[in-house]
Amino acid sequence: MKSMSLENLCKSERYKSIEKLPEWLCSQEVYSEQIRALRKLLGMTQGQLARRAGKDPRLICNLEGGKNDPQLSTLLKAAEGLDCELVIRFVPKEPIAKMLKERAQNKASQMVQLSQGSSAMEEQEPKKIFVQLQINELVNDLLKKPSLLWED
Repeated sequence: MKSMSLENLCKSERYKSIEKLPEWLCSQEVYSEQIRALRKLLGMTQGQLARRAGKDPRLICNLEGGKNDPQLSTLLKAAEGLDCELVIRFVPKEPIAKMLKERAQNKASQMVQLSQGSSAMEEQEPKKIFVQLQINELVNDLLKKPSLLWED
């Protein structure tokens, strides 16, 4: 797979934030409710699903009851038994570009405040417009190398 630039990744359909996804994909429906609902829609009993998934019927009962923290392999078998795909996705809570811009803004502001603190001690505090220009320049620099945004 070809590597994409950060700018292109931010625009990519694959990394849309949760607010841009279809409503049905954003729902926080619990896995147990999904399994039960799909099984019932398909007209299957728990025993039938257990046989199709190659699992013990008690496990299906526990899955539907949300009584355990299932292994991924168990969820995959249940999905197979339901003729479904199990989709696990990391979905950003907000657009990546917005997240990076906010983080860069905060980091740049902190950096400028630190330098302003020492300037104030020397009674050489710069004008607000110069401070804002400095922050904007730092934001642009930080966005060119986003790994710097995650350093404390």
